[in-house]
Amino acid sequence: MTQDHLLTSTDREEALSRAYLQAVAAGAGYVVASLDFDRDGIDCEIKAGGQMRPSLGIQLKATINLGAVQNGHYSYPLKRRNCQLPRPEGRSLKELG
Repeated sequence: MTQDHLLTSTDREEALSRAYLQAVAAGAGYVVASLDFDRDGIDCEIKAGGQMRPSLGIQLKATINLGAVQNGHYSYPLKRRNCQLPRPEGRSLKELG
């Protein structure tokens, strides 16, 4: 059987996560800026308008091989590096929701 698709499974995961973020941000009235290189754990930024022009750095994660629900939740392993990257001085990580 011939494989005629251009994207690897990793490429598809990335494309799907970016498309989802674009849709959610657009629905809320914000724009998404994609960054060329992911050296510090930030894949995209959600940007707002107004006088202060706040932005939110986003690290995207996606999978096409999600396991079964366990105790009402999905589990997704993360590399330790992704959770321990230094944040700029004066910035904090706050829970959204």
